[in-house]
Amino acid sequence: MLRRLQHYRSCFTKVDGRDVTPGYTGGAVEGWPVFPKNLSHWGDDEAAKYLFQYNSIIAKEFESPGRPHNVTRRTPLLRRINEDLHQLEQRNIQIGPQTYCTYVELMSRAGVMGPITLTIPEKLRKLGYPPCIRTYNSILQGFARAGKLSEFQRTRRQMMTDKIKPNTFTYNSAMTLFIQRKQFDYVGALYQEMLSTGIPPNSITFDKVLAAAPTFKVSHSIFTHDMPRLNINPRPTHFVSMLASCRFEGPETMTQSGQKVMMLLSECGFKADTDHHDAYARIFKELGDLKGLEQAMHERVSSGVPLTASSSATYIATCASILANERNDSQRRDLINSAEKCFSFAIQSGYQGFQPLYIEILRVYAEGKCLSKATLLIKSLKGSLGHIRESSSLMLVLHRLYLRCGSIDLADETKRQLIKRWVSLGYSQQVIEERLQLSVSHTSRVQPGSKRPDQHLFKHTFPQNEKLDSALVSNLEAIVENSIRKRTGHRSRA
Repeated sequence: MLRRLQHYRSCFTKVDGRDVTPGYTGGAVEGWPVFPKNLSHWGDDEAAKYLFQYNSIIAKEFESPGRPHNVTRRTPLLRRINEDLHQLEQRNIQIGPQTYCTYVELMSRAGVMGPITLTIPEKLRKLGYPPCIRTYNSILQGFARAGKLSEFQRTRRQMMTDKIKPNTFTYNSAMTLFIQRKQFDYVGALYQEMLSTGIPPNSITFDKVLAAAPTFKVSHSIFTHDMPRLNINPRPTHFVSMLASCRFEGPETMTQSGQKVMMLLSECGFKADTDHHDAYARIFKELGDLKGLEQAMHERVSSGVPLTASSSATYIATCASILANERNDSQRRDLINSAEKCFSFAIQSGYQGFQPLYIEILRVYAEGKCLSKATLLIKSLKGSLGHIRESSSLMLVLHRLYLRCGSIDLADETKRQLIKRWVSLGYSQQVIEERLQLSVSHTSRVQPGSKRPDQHLFKHTFPQNEKLDSALVSNLEAIVENSIRKRTGHRSRA
């Protein structure tokens, strides 16, 4: 797979700073490829290379920091890819596995799978290309990432009908599916099935097996016994998976297991990076241990690993979880103040486009019944940040905020907008009702009596930057507007 992607990359040239296939100079939308007029010399390779141009666009739209999934950007891009594939099919080009596998990979990377996907094996058969393991693996991986169990099973049955045996990639895709669906027991069963049938696990397999391990003891056994026996060398992502699995343990052992993983990481000669620290921080979020989280973030900064948008969102989410069960007014004010300081630090650090930050701070305001502060923040989401305001996740938090603050009219209007959007996306009535009910009856796993923030430690966790105006902390609207000016190159007002 990597070799094929590198081959496609080698066929690109730079035109106006964009990756394009030789002979193409732009598109109706800037950066998008233009469908060529002359296809007489084209075959499967050329068609695949053309579609692969969308790969870098999808990476920019869906995988860049601060650019979360958004329907308003995703829909036209995916529609264009489907239209281009349809045109390629209609132009008498001998397209085959290269083109269709590239299409499936694009859909998978964008987080959706088009309806054409299930028909691809039959299309290839009619074109004279019997479906192979690579074709099926591409389709299975796409459905696994999308969490679509029935489509995955249907494709797997087609694969068995064609008498194509699964390989390591097939099992990895199945594990991805069950991790997506939080059915972790199946991951262990698939791993045992691989061992019993002689299919060799690879490093990616162990990423998934370690992430699904029920306890640190199990993951440590796999790490110290199975991996050396199968000649799999440790790599940093394995420790991220082990940290993720620590959250399945009980409150009394969760923190200790996380510490053991971080020590094991150091013993194996690796330095903890952003992913490790983010995964470690989520353990404290799960426990509602804000003091422990602050200590972990302080150690992170001391070790030279900067705080990220994700770590800031984790901190704010922890404040919201504790706030949901806190009854002491003084403690509630401290929690809201801590969350606001963290939010302002993240915004001033350049993460103003990271959607989870806004969702979590609004969740804090919902639990704290801070309607006026939430209103200021929502008003500031305009211009380049307008897409955040349209997020269904953010609207769900707003629905809960309005209900808790007694603004029934606003809650009803938000509910109508949500239902209209979900109906247009094809969600069933049952799914819509479940989502709305979850918003109304949101409860936290954190129990009263969880550890509270240490304000002295907090000052070390989020160090002051002389270039930033700390006075902006008290005014969220000013923070966001100032960040937008910096981002767009406009001079901010004095």
